[in-house]
Amino acid sequence: MPTVYLYIPFSQDEKPEELESMAKRWAITFNTKHERRELLSDNEEQPSSHDIKIATFGANKLADIQPGDKIYILGHGIENSDQICNMKLNADYLLDQKSIVQRMIADGLPENMKYKIKLYFCDESNNAESRAAQFYDALFDPSLNKHYSNIK
Repeated sequence: MPTVYLYIPFSQDEKPEELESMAKRWAITFNTKHERRELLSDNEEQPSSHDIKIATFGANKLADIQPGDKIYILGHGIENSDQICNMKLNADYLLDQKSIVQRMIADGLPENMKYKIKLYFCDESNNAESRAAQFYDALFDPSLNKHYSNIK
């Protein structure tokens, strides 16, 4: 079963506690829903939960990713902006999509390996498409000296 990484692109010094708390709740909910789905869809005995890892920027946990794993990038979307922030109210730190990609690369994001990345941000102003396009462009930006050809 693939590992699910809940990646918070803020370092411990950048106060990611609110996002870490949300990630922990998300992981419990994800496993509960998945376990229920497996029980309903298949009579065979299957593992009851995914291996879920929560990683903040600077922990270098992305280097452990294997083919087929999934990465959910967590952050608070900002209304009328393509940036994300560390806290819903009184945000101290903002990141654009290129900065997120740079942080993922610094944390060991493997190149030339097949895995999925999903952006999981609040999006009150419907900027999801714009954020996704900017993330994609940054991920394949040749100036970053990486080639991520197999990512979905």
